[in-house]
Amino acid sequence: MKRFITLILIFLAVNLAHPQRGKLRIAYLDMEMILDSMPEYQQALRELESRVKNWKIKLDKMSSDIEQLKKELEAEKLMLTDDLLKEKEEIIRFKEEQRLKFQMEKFGPQGDFVLQKQMILKPIQDRVFNAVAKLVQTRKYDMVFDKSNKNAGIIHVSNKLDITSQIIRILKKEHKKEEIAKKRKNKKQAIKEKYEERKKQWEKEKEEKEEKEEKENKKTKTSEKNQRKQTLKEKYEERKKRWKKQKKEKEKEKNNNNKK
Repeated sequence: MKRFITLILIFLAVNLAHPQRGKLRIAYLDMEMILDSMPEYQQALRELESRVKNWKIKLDKMSSDIEQLKKELEAEKLMLTDDLLKEKEEIIRFKEEQRLKFQMEKFGPQGDFVLQKQMILKPIQDRVFNAVAKLVQTRKYDMVFDKSNKNAGIIHVSNKLDITSQIIRILKKEHKKEEIAKKRKNKKQAIKEKYEERKKQWEKEKEEKEEKEEKENKKTKTSEKNQRKQTLKEKYEERKKRWKKQKKEKEKEKNNNNKK
């Protein structure tokens, strides 16, 4: 009742503040319906639910381990010394503190669940609010209420005032534009990556070609060097034979002269 009275007072205040504008323009929307229509919102919720599921599994495992330790302690209690009993009780208390700490870190008022939900959902909610702002500016609405918000104080509204579908259309149009822009960006990126890949291939082929040519040149130079060595060796052997022949002839001539 108090919320309804507050709502009426707001209407009166706006009418008194802007009497020259005539009839107050009011609209409402269903935020839950809008968010449910957004694929990115559903994806964000799935991601968050997946993280929550993993946290709960870990929490259940910690609870199960503690219960197991308690059962073991109860079964061995009569056979343990005071020191061992105290040590095992300390271990259980430590594990319980760790479980409570983990629970608060993940599900407490300032825990990861609250913070990550805000971090994941805020950009999406901002998009919705921006779409509402555009429609409000175009249609010159004085007030827009959220039907799904129980604190809005709405008792009855006409369907004629419902702008939910219009907001959804704006968001779908923006989403489509973003998807087209994303596809273009991905296409450009793919072309760029393909060009870079081809460039690397060309550079590799160029390096391989240069390496092959260098090896062939080296091989040719080695072959020519070996050929020159062989030629020099053959010339040397040929001269050596001539020297030996000349030497024999000289020795023969000398022997003939000695005989005379």
